[in-house]
Amino acid sequence: MRFGKAEGEEIVVEPTGAPMTDNELCDLLSTHLSIEDAPSFFSAPPPSSGNRGGQASTSAAGQEVAGYSRKAGRGGKAAAGSDKAPNIDDFVAQQLQLVEMERKAEVDAATEACTVCSPETAQARGRALLNLRVAELEGGLMGRTLITLVLNKGYAGGGAGAAADLPPHKFGGHDVVALRPTKGTAEGPPICSGVIYRVKDTAIVVAVDEAPEEGLEQPLRLDKLANEVTYNRLKATLGSLGKTAAGRGGPRG
Repeated sequence: MRFGKAEGEEIVVEPTGAPMTDNELCDLLSTHLSIEDAPSFFSAPPPSSGNRGGQASTSAAGQEVAGYSRKAGRGGKAAAGSDKAPNIDDFVAQQLQLVEMERKAEVDAATEACTVCSPETAQARGRALLNLRVAELEGGLMGRTLITLVLNKGYAGGGAGAAADLPPHKFGGHDVVALRPTKGTAEGPPICSGVIYRVKDTAIVVAVDEAPEEGLEQPLRLDKLANEVTYNRLKATLGSLGKTAAGRGGPRG
């Protein structure tokens, strides 16, 4: 039996022919390597003899000395995951539930801004713009009409470039919006609905399928609506994911 020290010194203990007991081994470790707590390494019960191939399993004490646990992993930490493959059906169902929760939250926020909050509160929250006027109407792609909206305050008919900056808002490209008269309730049908085509400091351009014949000559209010299209696309994508996994024979539980 050989013992090595950090300085490179090697100690050789000649075998006696008989198996060395735990106490004898502890004495050697204490004498030559100054390991005083060696008996604690041998406190675990003897290994089971029922292992495959006749090999004895590593003792729990030996695993602790090596800093490794089959259940907890290196460093005594719990394993990050299991060997079981993820369930695609459960994943898709969970994501669909989260998407629906987000959609409902956006619908509730849009409804509250339009019907519950005052127009000034809705504008302060960035979900509405008040007292707008049409600065320009022009044709867009696929037969759509582009409506350029600017602030009515100080408007002198000079186009979007002569208008004042819009107040802070949360409108962005492709947001679904509705145009209503500034004076009046937000519960009735809008003059028209469309999507945000472009956002500028002084103007917002809305793309509509068909421009209304009347109603655009008065001060207008722009309301941000819930974007159902985005959530429908997310749901369709998640549904396709589940079908693809089923077609390839992926794990489904």
